[in-house]
Amino acid sequence: MKKTIMSDLRANVHGVEMISKNKAGNFMFRKGYFYTMGMDEDKFAVNVEANIRKLGYSVQVIGCGNHWTPFNGRAPIQRQSHFWVEAKIF
Repeated sequence: MKKTIMSDLRANVHGVEMISKNKAGNFMFRKGYFYTMGMDEDKFAVNVEANIRKLGYSVQVIGCGNHWTPFNGRAPIQRQSHFWVEAKIF
């Protein structure tokens, strides 16, 4: 069976709740939070980049950010408070 980049990332990138691809073909990594507990978008980006490099892929971080919104427990991660990283993987 052929191993895809997405399955490899989902199995081995730790500290991430959601991995998807956007319209541009870049990978989006998200981690939701209620309290930040000292985490910020830069620390999250460094963690994601380090995990991807350990897998042997080249990575270029396109952007990272902190999306804050009032708590809604029923909403998906994209509509809750979360840190995000957009990365191009080679």
